[in-house]
Amino acid sequence: MPKQVAIFDMDGLFVDSECIYAEGWNRGFKEYGISIPEGFVESLTGQSSASNDKKIINLLKDPELAKKIRVVRENYYQEKLKNSEIKLRKFAKEFAEILKNKGFKLILASSSTKKRIDELLSKNNACDVFDAIICAEQVKKLKPEPDIYLAALDCFNTNSEEAIAFEDTIVGATAAVTAGIDVCLVSELLYRNQLKFEHVRCLGLFRNLEETYNFLEANQIC
Repeated sequence: MPKQVAIFDMDGLFVDSECIYAEGWNRGFKEYGISIPEGFVESLTGQSSASNDKKIINLLKDPELAKKIRVVRENYYQEKLKNSEIKLRKFAKEFAEILKNKGFKLILASSSTKKRIDELLSKNNACDVFDAIICAEQVKKLKPEPDIYLAALDCFNTNSEEAIAFEDTIVGATAAVTAGIDVCLVSELLYRNQLKFEHVRCLGLFRNLEETYNFLEANQIC
């Protein structure tokens, strides 16, 4: 069935924000003299704020200290945002515009809050890219649960077979395929480590969005 709707994740996929979050977490742990297990910060990627807070509390056994570390991370993020240092991923806007010119409806489906989505898109002159936005406040359960993707399908009464998703984490990809949607996993880190997501609805693991588009065009998917 021809694809008619393209659903984009935001953090790490459309906007290069995950590295900023990681730097902020590392700054917070360092400021309070906390040594963390290798890979712990990376495990926070693609998760909701509530999920990450729970992980950090479980690690530190100190909710108040966890709150202080989040404050450091948030201040770091706000500093980078103010200085316009959080950019769109390479080829992200161009890719979206190509799909729109091909007749696709574009949806941003993110576990972030509407406020965070708006500020990141606004800073990057990308507020008009998407036809609809689904955010954390609109669903009961966040990724890896499928709620965000099911809500996205409802935006234009789309059959799951008519949609394609783009994610940079296995958490996000899991949400998409659970909703019955084909997904492209786009992550240089996952590609480098060959951490594939084995699922019939995962169309492939790609280094970047340009490589993803070339694959889709070559296979007449879009």
